[in-house]
Amino acid sequence: MEPEAVARSLGRSRAWVARRASLTELSERWLTEAKNPETKISGWPPSHLEVISRFPAEVQDRMLDQLGRDWRWNVPGFRDLVETTGQFLHVLSAVPWKPDDETLCPEAGACNVCPKRSSHSPDLFAGELDAEASKSPPGDRLP
Repeated sequence: MEPEAVARSLGRSRAWVARRASLTELSERWLTEAKNPETKISGWPPSHLEVISRFPAEVQDRMLDQLGRDWRWNVPGFRDLVETTGQFLHVLSAVPWKPDDETLCPEAGACNVCPKRSSHSPDLFAGELDAEASKSPPGDRLP
């Protein structure tokens, strides 16, 4: 089903459906942590896990390596989690190369049209981006 149809049938927003669907992108290590009742991560609300699931699996695992010790015993506040995970993002406007350079990595293409940038998935970054912004808004980020 299309996200809009799912949203209508559940009485939720398209953004809510997109965020919940993103939970299927949690890495195996995060799924193991979320299922382990001996850690606080197992009690995290879905909104916290949605923040993690926005990142590629290898970045999720790097977060767990670097921050997991604290997260296994303390549940961060939502804003703290967003801020902390922000260190794993690169602000597109601040990269030392030209974001529209297609030759930098020909098989991937230019950064400013990359489907992994935050403005390409505004439903996952609600409240953090201007969804009506241009191709490469100032706060656009890449994992």
